[in-house]
Amino acid sequence: IAKLAVAAAALERRLVTPHTPIVCPGSLTIGDRTFHCWNRDGHGPVNLREAIMQSCNVYFMTVARRLGAARLRAAFERVGFSRRTGWPLEEQAGRLPQRRLSEGEVAILGLGQGEILVTPLQAAVMAGAFANGGSLVEPWIVQSVGSRALAHRAPRHIGWSADTVAAVVAGMRLVVAEPAGTGHRASTQVVSIAGKTGTAQTHVADRPHGWFVGFCPVEQPRVAMAIVAEHGGSGGDLPAEIARTICEYIAAPDTL
Repeated sequence: IAKLAVAAAALERRLVTPHTPIVCPGSLTIGDRTFHCWNRDGHGPVNLREAIMQSCNVYFMTVARRLGAARLRAAFERVGFSRRTGWPLEEQAGRLPQRRLSEGEVAILGLGQGEILVTPLQAAVMAGAFANGGSLVEPWIVQSVGSRALAHRAPRHIGWSADTVAAVVAGMRLVVAEPAGTGHRASTQVVSIAGKTGTAQTHVADRPHGWFVGFCPVEQPRVAMAIVAEHGGSGGDLPAEIARTICEYIAAPDTL
């Protein structure tokens, strides 16, 4: 999930373009430590869209190192991580590391691993920013009371360029649309979906939490989402299937 913010930051800083290839041999060695991609055989040379589509760890560890700890933290803060969204009920702020990080810690932070906590609501707000062209929306519950509309804060533009948003969204579309995409199980003929899968490690080694964030329909977005299946395995499994069901209902509620 964090990889989306890293991709946007790298594009804004001109550290990569959508076409810059980075070779993934299946692992990345930093000092005396080796960090593996989820695909131990490697993805080969991948550009930004392909890296998002296949959730390539080596690509995003490499980009995170180019950003460095300070710019990486700034990228996460820019999308609302580590602060409350404005949700009117109880809400946690999450966490970002504030201490000095080693180069290896910077690399895995670019994957959303290490000393980082992100709430599903923060992730949904970030997904909404890619859907609406780059603005963070403050979540709210009640639109009106009787005939009186309630005031809500205007969306806050993050400052991403239109090209940055378009490049990341192109990768998010491939996540679902392409058979090689990690979220292909969300694919449906009913509606176009942009997404990103994630797998959050837990204290139970073989029972991670599965994530899917995204929005639909891609052409005229109506809903952004963050789905977490606790101890549900890969985000490309149950969370992707839930996303598909939600988006099919949004597109054609009378058929379900």
